[in-house]
Amino acid sequence: MKNLLTKNIYIFGIINTIRIYLKPNSQSNNTKMVRFEMVYLMQISLYLPTMSDVLNFMQMSHSALIAISSLKVNPHFSTNTDIEKFWDIMTPDTVNCNFQSVTKEVLKRAIYVRNYPITDDFLTSENMKLAEKFTNLCFTNTFGTQSIYTEENQQDTFDSIKLFFELLTQNPTRKVTIPFELFWLFVDECNTSNSPLLPNFERCYFPKNVFLYFIELNGVRIPERFILSQEKFQLVNAAVTKFQCQIAIDWSVLIDSDYALLTPHCKNYSAVMNNNSNLVVPYLKENEISFFFTFPRNQMNSSCQKVTHIDFTKIEEKIVLCYAPHVKFLIQHFEINLIAFKIPRCVEEITVDDSERCNTQTCTCHIPENLSIRKLNVSRCGVFYNGNIKNVERVSLNNFSSLKKDRNNEISQIKYWKKSSEFPFINVRELELKNIQNIKIGALDNLEVLKIDKCDNVSCYVNEKCAKYFSVENTSNSTFYIDANKSDVLEFKNCKALTLVIFNTKLSHTNLALFVCDLVKVDIENKECQSLCVINSNDLQITRNCTFKTLKIVNSTIGEYSNLFAEEIDLSIIQMYQPIDFSKAKKVTLCGLKSFSFNNNLFDNCEELKVVHSSHCQFFFENSHLKILTLDTS
Repeated sequence: MKNLLTKNIYIFGIINTIRIYLKPNSQSNNTKMVRFEMVYLMQISLYLPTMSDVLNFMQMSHSALIAISSLKVNPHFSTNTDIEKFWDIMTPDTVNCNFQSVTKEVLKRAIYVRNYPITDDFLTSENMKLAEKFTNLCFTNTFGTQSIYTEENQQDTFDSIKLFFELLTQNPTRKVTIPFELFWLFVDECNTSNSPLLPNFERCYFPKNVFLYFIELNGVRIPERFILSQEKFQLVNAAVTKFQCQIAIDWSVLIDSDYALLTPHCKNYSAVMNNNSNLVVPYLKENEISFFFTFPRNQMNSSCQKVTHIDFTKIEEKIVLCYAPHVKFLIQHFEINLIAFKIPRCVEEITVDDSERCNTQTCTCHIPENLSIRKLNVSRCGVFYNGNIKNVERVSLNNFSSLKKDRNNEISQIKYWKKSSEFPFINVRELELKNIQNIKIGALDNLEVLKIDKCDNVSCYVNEKCAKYFSVENTSNSTFYIDANKSDVLEFKNCKALTLVIFNTKLSHTNLALFVCDLVKVDIENKECQSLCVINSNDLQITRNCTFKTLKIVNSTIGEYSNLFAEEIDLSIIQMYQPIDFSKAKKVTLCGLKSFSFNNNLFDNCEELKVVHSSHCQFFFENSHLKILTLDTS
């Protein structure tokens, strides 16, 4: 079945069956018909991503409709809306909430409930009956902040903790996913004789399958007042033998510590590996596995240390063991050499990141010429490269400076790609630049997507394919040469001192928009563009006399040496004269203007004039072609 779905598939709806015509090779004319059994149709339907796809699938054939109706659980939808819509027309035995908060009506109709996220609001007496349907308990990372870790009302806190313990001891067979802090609180109470929070503990069930994790939001442990200690880990470890249960712990947040030594009876896992990785088993977390490298504190200094003792063999073994598509290297005061890294075939993306997140770059990374992956992310690191890197399709550079090796493999000077040939990723298709200064990038023939944010002094050529997916924000002192032959919209937001050289524009589709931009100079080579929209911007300079179909200026100023023509003109909240020629305007809208005077031939060719929320304005009409005049609150 798996191999079958990887080939070219053509599906035709036929009553009581579905026939699949396969073409293993596009050059071959031989086809083969395969009939899907009902069990296969049911398996396929479970992975339909949206309710809309389910409805389309049901209309393919009678067999597809029966397959959907025979499901014992809803498909793995990613939104609660789709889950609720499915339950409006179907009634399977089990609702898979997929960690989405569905309505209580759906929970009441279901016989079993799977993957429902438990929050503080769920801790009520009436919800305990609903909880009996749960096949597993999944506590959110914010659970307890309002009901347990609070000192506002001691009686409410006591009742919440009591309901929380009741929830844990209802059923021994279901799996419990819970933060370590809350589970330790429960185990500690279980070891307390005659506890008022567990009055009937002898007749209660202790959960037999528990998965623990540690909470960290924005680098801060939650709850902040929870202090880790050896006694707490030893208490949880002893629960494995005392209550005959299985406990697994995710150590990804606490990989720097040696606390995993205190829980030998537990199954210890981590998505982040370091020197203590022999204590834990690696596992994928969001398709990613990380490796953490740092120097001991007493060996660190202000300069980057040179390291040659990384055993990439063990790293490669762990990657293959997990079949990880995304590998992340978290480094501190470290120099990592990827030239010695034999990348397993499963790896599609590599990230190199300075986990210390300091302003001074203390980490560097060596990138080989033969690097062959789909995406490379480099953040807060300097990079060495010897030559062009041809086999990387997507590149993300954040707070990045380029360092190039000379023939002696020693650090030379910082290079900022003053020539296009010095940009190493010559075949990149998607490029993202963030927090970067002094970069010059020439023509990249394969570039299709370019995102620039918080950069300074960037010079870049944007080809016609890339101009369709080109965005610039929070950037200053930069120059862009843009081929707008196929682009519909060019947008620039929160920018300052930009120079835009735009060619191959067309009256039919090219739209230029500037939002909160100052000191922008625009050179439109063929002097025409479909629209220009300038909002909350100042000192826009148009270097040539340009014609637009639509011109919109809102609370902005245009340089006095510009001269703009447009068929439709919309001026809003203008405080001073703008160099706009109304001789070609057919429709003009003026909004929020005060104390302006328009001479007697300014609107001679205008057919529709609308004045909104304006005052103390004078208009003179003599040989005007005006057909519609609208005055609204003016």
